Amino acid sequence: MTALLVLPWYLALPESLGRWRVTWYWLNTPLSRRQALAAPFWLSWTFLSGQGQWGSSVRSEWLAAFAFGVVAVTLGLAFQRRLFSGERGLIWLWVAAACTGPVVFDLLRGTNTSAIPRYALTGLPALLVLAAIGLGRMRPAGRVVVLLVLLLAWSSGVRAILHLPSRQFEPYREVAASLSATVVPEDLVLVHSIPSGVLGIARYANGATLMASWVGQLGQRRVPADLEALTEGRAQVTVVRIHEVGEPAPEESWLRVHARLVDESRRQAARLSAFRPRSGERFVWRAGE
Repeated sequence: MTALLVLPWYLALPESLGRWRVTWYWLNTPLSRRQALAAPFWLSWTFLSGQGQWGSSVRSEWLAAFAFGVVAVTLGLAFQRRLFSGERGLIWLWVAAACTGPVVFDLLRGTNTSAIPRYALTGLPALLVLAAIGLGRMRPAGRVVVLLVLLLAWSSGVRAILHLPSRQFEPYREVAASLSATVVPEDLVLVHSIPSGVLGIARYANGATLMASWVGQLGQRRVPADLEALTEGRAQVTVVRIHEVGEPAPEESWLRVHARLVDESRRQAARLSAFRPRSGERFVWRAGE
């Protein structure tokens, strides 16, 4: 019955994947046989180890391995042959489906989504439920010790979130603050990024900052027609390039030829270029210019 209910979604999946236009190509690296076999176990471990995009230490991962190793032994001793039966069996199936699903997808599509833990994130609640069952079978003193070790193991990742200025060297907050402090209502901020990058800048920008998006992968913008329409009557245009995913920026190249570069800066992986008209105080485009 469940298979019949979800079948329409699978029938529509090829059409949906055919419209994957923004970041599809960066995953087009087929898995090796070894990677395919190891991926489900590695994905499961990423949910528990505390590692992630913000970073963690080897010591922390060993502490997490010790804590969850104790929990796993407790589960095995408590339930023995009944470990995978009854309601627990359903939870194990939940984990298996979440962690093997990306592998099946990769083998069929020639991709490597299995290398990205967030694509299997639906398995995290199930693993935490299993861990909670194991902790519930321990004596109170042992449970407290394991929880303290676990908190210590995960603390390095939390510290990294608090201390690092940005994730993956993309300082959205810092860039938006700089724009809000320097850009006036007569100016335009043109964000060259994928949709999530545009939202990242907009999230922290001042509400008075006039912004426009340029997502090259969607193929909806044209140079020079759209660029002239966006910049008409503006005193300054600041092009922000962040999280581009390898997409060229023809709009910036065109402005370098047809406008005057007045400022250029870089903040980690973000690049900001400010342009003013070659003549006059506002951008005014005429046919042939």
